[in-house]
Amino acid sequence: MAEAIAAANPGLPANAVRVTVNERGWLDELWLCLDKRFAYTRCEAGSGGVADTATVKVWRGKR
Repeated sequence: MAEAIAAANPGLPANAVRVTVNERGWLDELWLCLDKRFAYTRCEAGSGGVADTATVKVWRGKR
């Protein structure tokens, strides 16, 4: 999922994106990891998030 987000946002490295989901696999949060100068930086190991190969459900607001 982080790779797809980075591909759609030039300049955003995939390793600076952390994706979290709820217990049912629905998208919960997207985190952008930044350094003290607000530049993208690699998210810290062990800081949570799903594997890039995980299936993530995204609600699009239609019924």
